[in-house]
Order: sequence, then C-alpha cells, then structure tokens
Amino acid sequence: MFDKMKSSLNKTKATIGLCLVIFAAVLWIIYVVLPFHIVRTNPSSQNVATLTPFFNIEFNKPLSTSGLSVSSNYAIIKFYKVQQKTLSLTLNYPLTAGATYAITVNSVQAVGGHKISNKTFKFTPKNITYDKLSADQKAVILKGQSQNEAAYNNPILAHLPYGTLDYNLTATFVTVSGQTKLELNAQLLLSEADLSSLQSEQVAITQYESEVTQYITSLGLNPSNYTINYRY
Repeated sequence: MFDKMKSSLNKTKATIGLCLVIFAAVLWIIYVVLPFHIVRTNPSSQNVATLTPFFNIEFNKPLSTSGLSVSSNYAIIKFYKVQQKTLSLTLNYPLTAGATYAITVNSVQAVGGHKISNKTFKFTPKNITYDKLSADQKAVILKGQSQNEAAYNNPILAHLPYGTLDYNLTATFVTVSGQTKLELNAQLLLSEADLSSLQSEQVAITQYESEVTQYITSLGLNPSNYTINYRY
C-alpha cells in the first residue's frame, strides 16, 4: 500500500515537473524565439467609426517606452501611452467619415530590445451610431463625458468671478491628456507700497495667496483640490 502511494506521489511530481518544463518552454518560445510583431489592433482598421475614441495596437511582447515615436497624417492623436503589450492611442474624435487617416508607428521596441519601425495603419472612418459601438469604446466615451461634466459643474463656479482689493479670482478650462480640467486664476493686485521693496513684495504675495485659499475654504471647499495659477 505504501509503495503504491509512493509511486503515485512520484508520478504526480513527475507530471508537475513536466508541466513546468513545458510552461517554461512555451514562455521561452513566446519571448525569445518568436519575432516581435503586432498581434492586432482595436478597433480593426476596417472597422473604425467616426466616434472611435481610441486606436490600440497590441503586440506579442511587453513594450518599452524607450525610443517610442508615433505620428499621424492629421492631428488626430491626443496622446499615447504603453500598457504592458499594448500601445494605446487616444484620438481626437469625432473623425471625418470618408477621410483617409494614417497612423504611423515610427519606432517601438519590446522590453527585450527587439524593434519595429515605420509601421503604418490606414483607415477610413464609417458613420456608425453610438449604440452600435463596442462596449469598451462606449465606456471610454462615457468616462470622458463624466469627467468633463465634473469640471463644468464644479461648485466653485457658482462663486466666481470674485474679487477684493487684494486679488481677483476667475476660472478657466484647460484640456489635459484629452480631458477637460478646471483651473483657477488668481490675479494678485500689488500696490506701489507692496512693490517698494523685495521684502514687502514677498510679504504681500504670501498674504494675498493666503486670502485666496481662505476664501475657497470659506465656501466649504478644499483649496488643495484646485490648481491655482497666481499672477501679479
């Protein structure tokens, strides 16, 4: 009985060992033997809609950010980034139906050093309605709309513009990485007395900046949640 159990255990160990060897061999083939290549794009170049918010290029190996360069024949790329094996490009949509766009990967390399150069993807956007887009495209569009709405509906906007004898506070909207952000502009009103010396100027700037943050705090809001551009 003991011998049978021992034999069975040895067979199990042998099976596990063989599986590990096979797994290691597969990894070796994927990461070493197989050439660095593009697996697919999402969406495919034949199925790009005018409302498509991104164009992702998937590779068979993890990507490096070293030497990465991408361009397009029209200014349709907001920004791009590496996510494991995927080169993700966020697009300036809507695109023009019937126009021919070209995105070129000038240079991209795998973590191991293998490189692909001058690979171009051409596509002609189709008029595809929002309800017929893929789930991941809808999710990106909705996320962008939600972030933009958050900026335009920020509670501080009900209290701006605002001014005192020491500063004027206004709001502005900027686009960062394809998303709308709210920023505050604080114009500090330095008097001649404030500018009479470097020391008095610095004292006045510190005081007026403090007044700006105190005003935001008085509204029940957190100044650290805002980007405040001080000018004087």
